[in-house]
Amino acid sequence: MARRKRTSLALEKAVRRAAGINSIAPNLDLGNGLTLPAFSSLIEKMRTRENAYNSALSSLDKLYRESPVS
Repeated sequence: MARRKRTSLALEKAVRRAAGINSIAPNLDLGNGLTLPAFSSLIEKMRTRENAYNSALSSLDKLYRESPVS
């Protein structure tokens, strides 16, 4: 049985929020490094980590299926 892959509701919400901010004010700067490009960068970083985690699970499942059962 394959392991369950992870999805993040917070990540999906962040993507929707970034799209909304972009439609209103793409150059929005809230100070202290809080800008839309910085937020988008964090979203991509999290998406990359989530994909790496799910890929590792797939690799683990593959190794488990290939190992001989005693």
